[in-house]
Amino acid sequence: MAKTFKTEKQCHRAVMAYLKTLRPEGRFIKVAQGYYSEAGISDIMGCYKGTPIALELKSATGKPSPKQIRFLKDFMAAGGIADVIRTVEQVKIIIEDIDNERT
Repeated sequence: MAKTFKTEKQCHRAVMAYLKTLRPEGRFIKVAQGYYSEAGISDIMGCYKGTPIALELKSATGKPSPKQIRFLKDFMAAGGIADVIRTVEQVKIIIEDIDNERT
């Protein structure tokens, strides 16, 4: 069974550590949330082999807000991949799917 995290911060650390291993084919940033950021924007945004990706990270029990769900749906409608992430394994599946499409 995939490891879920008690806190969103733990999830962020583990997911970002994995995403950094994908350079140079992939580049991801943690989006700083604050006064000037858009409400609902995903926690991590990036691109892997030309595919835009938005990841909303949550703890094992965390739930996305309606604005976060709307952002994910809009991002997918624009042609990107977007999902709520609770485990590193979920991110690995997304990356493997992109790799399989490109081979």
